[in-house]
Amino acid sequence: ARNGDPTAQALLQKRVTEFTHILSGYVQGFARRFRSVNVLSFDAYAWFEDVLANAAQYGFTNTTGCVPS
Repeated sequence: ARNGDPTAQALLQKRVTEFTHILSGYVQGFARRFRSVNVLSFDAYAWFEDVLANAAQYGFTNTTGCVPS
């Protein structure tokens, strides 16, 4: 999806969403099985999507390119 191909981007987003859903199910199952353990999960994909959608609020000015070293 790096080339900007909308079809590839949609497929990648679909796969990430499916993986997140499956992983969430495993985490919930683990939490039910081991009730004495504090189980936390973090949806990094959703967080990064929020950062990209609201870049200025996080102090970013460039979300489409890289910073030269």
